[in-house]
Amino acid sequence: MKKVSLFILFIFLSGCISRANYPINWVKPESVTPSSCLNWSGTFNNHGENTSKNGENILSAIFAVPTVSTHDADTVKLHTDTGKGLINVEIYKKGEIITHLSLEQVKNEFVCEDGKITIKRNTFLNDGGAIGKEWVSYTLNLTAEALIIEKKNGVAGALFFIPIVGQESNWLRFKKV
Repeated sequence: MKKVSLFILFIFLSGCISRANYPINWVKPESVTPSSCLNWSGTFNNHGENTSKNGENILSAIFAVPTVSTHDADTVKLHTDTGKGLINVEIYKKGEIITHLSLEQVKNEFVCEDGKITIKRNTFLNDGGAIGKEWVSYTLNLTAEALIIEKKNGVAGALFFIPIVGQESNWLRFKKV
């Protein structure tokens, strides 16, 4: 009976994990000091590349509530001031600023981990027979030519009482302007 119970538990709690390796044709991110996050700034293309064929590739959607105007944006200017616990974001379309916002570390809108800035979000779902939690994190890395983001997301929940667990990671690249 114990073996049958373990088998049934394994079937119901199994999930899917998908992890993309760092693309070999992309320049490696700059090395960082784990003790503190670096302050940096740059302007990047809003539309980038994603190692997942079906994944998002819009930089402004990571920082702002996605709207038609932010998806149509051309560039995103970022400036970090980790001493003050801020990331300033300006979103531009045809040279005109369409949105400006700041992420604050004291509001847990980002964290500094191992010398890198990570933006973490959690959402809960309870709709149409599905209940669960989704989490996503974006870890920012720089190269001489681009902003590289490691995206990790996962879900745990149930769909009509059937447990679902999954995790995925992939890479995004947004070239400097």
